[in-house]
Amino acid sequence: MKAKKLLVIIRDLSFVVVFLASAALWADTIVYDHFNDNNLDSNWIIDYSYADGWTYSETGTNLSVTDVSSTIYNSGGGGTWGQAILQQNFNPVTDFNLGFNMSWDSQGSNSCMQFLRIYLMSDAGTIVGGAGYVDQSQVNSGMRYSQIGTVQFYAGSGDLPLSGSASINISRDTNNDVDILWNGASILSGENSEEITKILLTFGFYWGDFGYTQSFFGTGQVDLISLEGTPVPIESPIPEPTTIILIGCAIVGLVRRKK
Repeated sequence: MKAKKLLVIIRDLSFVVVFLASAALWADTIVYDHFNDNNLDSNWIIDYSYADGWTYSETGTNLSVTDVSSTIYNSGGGGTWGQAILQQNFNPVTDFNLGFNMSWDSQGSNSCMQFLRIYLMSDAGTIVGGAGYVDQSQVNSGMRYSQIGTVQFYAGSGDLPLSGSASINISRDTNNDVDILWNGASILSGENSEEITKILLTFGFYWGDFGYTQSFFGTGQVDLISLEGTPVPIESPIPEPTTIILIGCAIVGLVRRKK
């Protein structure tokens, strides 16, 4: 009778362990911000490496940026520009799904050469997935941008109006297939297996003095950032189900011998 009770306990315990192990593989909320509490979440790290500062507010459900003080310029990577960067770090994540809602306003001027982008980065600094609005032209409006690894997609100057909004989705499945959607339509697909460990949100503009006018930032708004994913399993001291079963069988054997 005692042996039967032990077997029942071992069986139930193994079910619990299997359940906990499978639950650990479900998608977790990694980053979520609806920008609706009038204060920038303290989890965001602000990086001024390429700017002196910025002007922003958080009201309603929007993070609104109206200026980037770009007196520190970066002359590499395709021109002179400045940006303010928001960053959050987290434990490594494999498959993921990112929702990102944003809007931009160039104040009716082609001289507003701003950009607003989001990136999911690996620990090595690789852009596993990135997308956003980019305006590199002083004579036209901006365009859609996306990137997976080293592969970039620019839709072309004038692709988007001087003001507008977009819902962006970046996802990766268990086969390491990455897909980037702009308002529900795929704009770039590829493959990348690097685990993501950080999220970057960048507000900036390309600096230029064209004699008759100087470029400026304009307004960029973010309504939602929602990142869900599967964290890389962390080694646990809890024994595996097979180990528990083997230990249980040994206990049962000892009990029977005593009888």
